[in-house]
Amino acid sequence: MSDRGHRTAELAFLGELMASIAHELRNPLGVIDSSAHLLRSRLQRSRAVAGCEEHLDRIQGQVRIAARIIDDLLELARSRPPKREAVDLPAVLESARSSVATPPDLVVEVQLEPSLHVVHGDPGHLRQILVNLLENAVEAAGAGGRVRLTALVEGSELALRVSDSGSGIDPDLGLSIFDAFVTGRPQGVGLGLPLSRMLAERSGGSLELGDGPLPGATFVVRLPI
Repeated sequence: MSDRGHRTAELAFLGELMASIAHELRNPLGVIDSSAHLLRSRLQRSRAVAGCEEHLDRIQGQVRIAARIIDDLLELARSRPPKREAVDLPAVLESARSSVATPPDLVVEVQLEPSLHVVHGDPGHLRQILVNLLENAVEAAGAGGRVRLTALVEGSELALRVSDSGSGIDPDLGLSIFDAFVTGRPQGVGLGLPLSRMLAERSGGSLELGDGPLPGATFVVRLPI
């Protein structure tokens, strides 16, 4: 079996194993989030929210993180073929960029080849790949840093590069960062990169480390267009 086939089989098995756990976690997380929302509303009506809002924000923030992990696990378990449809690339890039929280002093640049407007592929998968890569890049760059997303046509492929001004990939991790549950991020669990690579490969593309314009890490997504 090729390395790509081995990775796909490994991630599919892992996804199936974790899917039942993920489904079971959705209900209690929903209860926690709903209860926190209800508690916030009641405290606001009684004007007793002072001192509590920070804790409620923390609860709901952690619920969102847990829900994202569950979504990633469920995506690993799915084996649906990718869609092949017209994609408004500028809209997908902007949607991905705007959905990633950034510090006010961090700059995210988006550079799009002028002729690139409509490509063909799976818009949901493309957006998810970009969100995962941008979240990693923003965390790596940190306050005052820079992140750059570029989109170019190279031959018959769409090449997307996400670069950051951080310290780069830990040499001890190397290419193992594409393995499930391997991460160099303090807040990460190690699912974003393997999931993104799997989604790219399902569409006949790839996700690799590459060279970029900023001194930190650069990830390159190549997809047929």
